[in-house]
Amino acid sequence: MNILESTNWSLLQTLGERVLRLVMVGAACAIGAALSAQTLCEAGYAGDYPCDGIDLMSVTPLVELGSPGGFGNGNDCWGWVKDDREFVLYGRSNGLSVVEVTDPVNPVFLANLPTHTTPSLWRDVKVYGDYAFIVSEAGDHGMQVLDLNAAVSGGGVGGPLQMLTTAHFDGFGNAHNIALNESTGYAYPVGTNMASGGLLMIDISDPLNPELEGTWNGSYVHDAQVVVFNGADEDYIGREVAFACGGWNGMYIVDVTDKSDPQTISSFSGNEFVYTHQSWLTEDHRFMLICDELDENGTFNTRTYVVDLLDLDNPVLVGFHSGTLEVTDHNVYTHKGLAFESNYNAGLQVLRPLNLMAAEMEQVASFDTEPTTDEVGTDGAWSVFPYFPSGTIAISTFTHLFVVRPSEDSVLDVELNSPAVSALTALAGVDVLHLNWAGAQAQVQVFDAVGTLVYAGVISEGENTVSTSGWSPGLYLVSCEKSPQAERVVIR
Repeated sequence: MNILESTNWSLLQTLGERVLRLVMVGAACAIGAALSAQTLCEAGYAGDYPCDGIDLMSVTPLVELGSPGGFGNGNDCWGWVKDDREFVLYGRSNGLSVVEVTDPVNPVFLANLPTHTTPSLWRDVKVYGDYAFIVSEAGDHGMQVLDLNAAVSGGGVGGPLQMLTTAHFDGFGNAHNIALNESTGYAYPVGTNMASGGLLMIDISDPLNPELEGTWNGSYVHDAQVVVFNGADEDYIGREVAFACGGWNGMYIVDVTDKSDPQTISSFSGNEFVYTHQSWLTEDHRFMLICDELDENGTFNTRTYVVDLLDLDNPVLVGFHSGTLEVTDHNVYTHKGLAFESNYNAGLQVLRPLNLMAAEMEQVASFDTEPTTDEVGTDGAWSVFPYFPSGTIAISTFTHLFVVRPSEDSVLDVELNSPAVSALTALAGVDVLHLNWAGAQAQVQVFDAVGTLVYAGVISEGENTVSTSGWSPGLYLVSCEKSPQAERVVIR
């Protein structure tokens, strides 16, 4: 499959025309030149930007993030946290920007990683440990691996570091997107020129030596989320499961535990869907939220679809939430009981589930990055990263990087700063288990899948490591006396 077969031609033409317009007018013509002072959301506005419960910390134009003259476009974003420092990884058509937002009012452009081959509208990035994994629809781009510790070592003195790729995987050419399961150490490029555009399964437990272990070619995949399943369907608890958006082909749920023999659990489509672009699970894995990029046509408001995952063999579309505007949705992520959705010309909209069995949600906060229009179309906010511990939120648009925070005493502020259910996270590495703990010293125990105690010890606040040398491959449960929920992790 070549790049033209893996994308929607009419959408590609539309986006191409949009990029041409940006080139002609230049980034300097966009609303919101460089801003470096906090702007509170008051009376429904933060400066020029409509808002509700979200303050503007800073906004940086593309021209200041590694695109000379403002040519090209911004696209995806992700985040990385190290030693209480917070960083945004901002994708551009011609590369990747590493931006420190520890002080969200004064972001610092620390490093620039150029595209591996040529510029492309599409670029996507995810993080495993201290490494970023970057793909693009540029021909022969493959997967770049960037050591983030090296990227942030310069501190921004004298301008951003000009980085070289730390490692590169050339087992495929172009890719539309990349999913990554930090619990198992696997990356899943999708929409590539291999496996009919389906799932590639790459072992990245040694980040500098990625290895392709398997493929699933049941459908072209536009985007995916891959998790160690921990939902209501006991048949699949502890299995590694991919929830794949097939574009024109609907949705696929795939068991990818065995990389040599992935199994399609179920698939579904329907008249409701046009182009299933991206989806994300609720944190308890009970429901899935879906963004369809092409269903909005100017006759109804944004639709966020809700799927019941009580039985993965028979998922049920229960309905959709209708948003406040007639705009196109793009990416949605769930965090602390809320859904953070980037909706192109409406910017960020934050939804709170009320009754997902009836697809009932309410909008509790918003920040409009595109104040001049609320029309259907693919301009504006591409993605959002809501997972910074500080509560800072990054919004990437075609022309800017926005850094925002919940307003004081807003509904969103209460939600974001409420204590997490579990302060323990477990991540498997090579012969080591990383236990990150946010709390005072506590007892921890690790059990294998049949309930045998394999480790007992004490962990302190921050990162703790446990040697897993000699442990059998499989699922393990990590239990902490001060955390009400055990963490699941897969040792290979």
